[in-house]
Amino acid sequence: MHAVGNFVRRCASLQQQQQQQQQVEQILGYGFSSGCALSQALTHVSVLGVVSYQRLEFLGDALLDLMVSGWLVDKLAAALRQQHGAAQVYAPAVLTRARAALVNNTNLGRAAAAAGLQHHINARSRQLCKEMRKFAAAAAAA
Repeated sequence: MHAVGNFVRRCASLQQQQQQQQQVEQILGYGFSSGCALSQALTHVSVLGVVSYQRLEFLGDALLDLMVSGWLVDKLAAALRQQHGAAQVYAPAVLTRARAALVNNTNLGRAAAAAGLQHHINARSRQLCKEMRKFAAAAAAA
């Protein structure tokens, strides 16, 4: 009987994971080919014994920085052309500060909470859960 109970729990857990994957895919408007990658992307390092999102976060941060950097260069060049008739170059420090103002934990946390992703994060960190609740409350109030 014990083996049957374990099997039922594993099946229920698999169904919950599939349901969660469908919900996240609907939120993001993207279908994941690998449920494992999505599960990893939603797992905080505070959950012991499983692979967390740290590697994916590192790669995602690099891609997001690249995309926002390109957007900033294009936007600022267009603004300078309108003001001065020719594109001028902003100093790298100015672009770096502008990118940091756009891409940071606060803005990304707000965006994730506004989308409802906090309900799908697997974390055992009280501090992270507290921050996610704070972002969710701010998103609900907006």
